[in-house]
Amino acid sequence: MDGRVTILYVAVGDSEGIADFHEAEDARMGSLSVHGYQGQAGRLIRVQCRTLDSIAMELNIGPDFIKIDVEGFSDAVLSGASRLLETVRPCIVLEANPGDPCPSITKILTKYRYVMHLITDSGLERHEQIVPSLKYRNWLCLPLSPGSEAHG
Repeated sequence: MDGRVTILYVAVGDSEGIADFHEAEDARMGSLSVHGYQGQAGRLIRVQCRTLDSIAMELNIGPDFIKIDVEGFSDAVLSGASRLLETVRPCIVLEANPGDPCPSITKILTKYRYVMHLITDSGLERHEQIVPSLKYRNWLCLPLSPGSEAHG
């Protein structure tokens, strides 16, 4: 893996700059929500925020796979990856929970011609939109090939 992994100490979102980040007591639940993701206890800290597009350009990479698990801010991460979604077209696995901005996530993925599949115990279930589920939270989002039908 030498040279294939770069650790950056930044938040990822839809803009560049400094952002308030809620550092939750449960280290798995940090969020850009200043009130804490779904009411998590914690404290606010200031962090550098970057877009995936700017990171990819800086590192001169075109990722073919992206995993997004950002406690309610997947839409912001996707908004900051417009160039990647348009030109590189990576496969994406993202987490969606009840209360997350699923209509915004769906709108962005649809705009860039992605097909959404809920990952379940029995395999993939294709959906027209991201719908949060208590049982299954991860979605595989695949780019359509040029000329492919979105509803096929």
